[in-house]
Amino acid sequence: MKILVPLDFSDCSMNALAFAEQLIVPLDVEELIIFHSCESQNEDHKNTLSKLSSEIVSRGTRCSYQIGEAKLHVALQNYLLDHDIDLIVIGSHGVSGKSEWFIGSNTQKVVRKLHCPILVIKEEIRSISFEKAAFVTSLAKSEQTCFEQFLTIIRKLGVRELHLLTINTSSFFSEPYVMVSRAQQSFEKIASDMDIKCHFYSDYSVEAGARHFIQELGIDIVGISNHNRNPIKRIIQGSNVELMVNHIDIPVLSIDY
Repeated sequence: MKILVPLDFSDCSMNALAFAEQLIVPLDVEELIIFHSCESQNEDHKNTLSKLSSEIVSRGTRCSYQIGEAKLHVALQNYLLDHDIDLIVIGSHGVSGKSEWFIGSNTQKVVRKLHCPILVIKEEIRSISFEKAAFVTSLAKSEQTCFEQFLTIIRKLGVRELHLLTINTSSFFSEPYVMVSRAQQSFEKIASDMDIKCHFYSDYSVEAGARHFIQELGIDIVGISNHNRNPIKRIIQGSNVELMVNHIDIPVLSIDY
């Protein structure tokens, strides 16, 4: 596995790098790439990147750094055209208010534009001790591939308890309960080796429902499919994935392929 970590030297991006290094053993990471993007060269940044990558190499992992010369999401898009990356681990401050839909954080743009699994880290995580995971889904068959990718990662992280979460809102899900139950069963079969529980949770939005559920059950990591994107709907209602990335404090794994 190859992991890429965007780094702007902020505390949250350094937290992401530290967490990515913790993933090396459980995820069998063969290479860690530190990625910095700026529209003008900065020799001090280059020296810091070289030092960071050398420190990781000294601890036994292949590590390199790359410098892009464009806005972060553009530089990353260009890099991914020629390089196979299995996971991006990115730090985020999160945002709130109306401005997030007109401007958007760097993390939002990365999640929105890149076709790659992206793990968003908000806070410092000193040790990987994920016991409970949740996957937020509309139960569409097209999301099963993303669910399988989520399972691959959380199994390696030692997650013991998995919650399949469907949020009942007027805009996200409106199927009769019997249809929900049948769809849940097909997901349960995919994760038959795990302690999986299914939930049909009512709330006014997907993000709010996920956030409230996470708080109630003490979830450690949450995943959501980002494969089927509707740009028009995102402008009108906002993206469920981007809202979760912005407003949920635990690690959020956005899965695209």
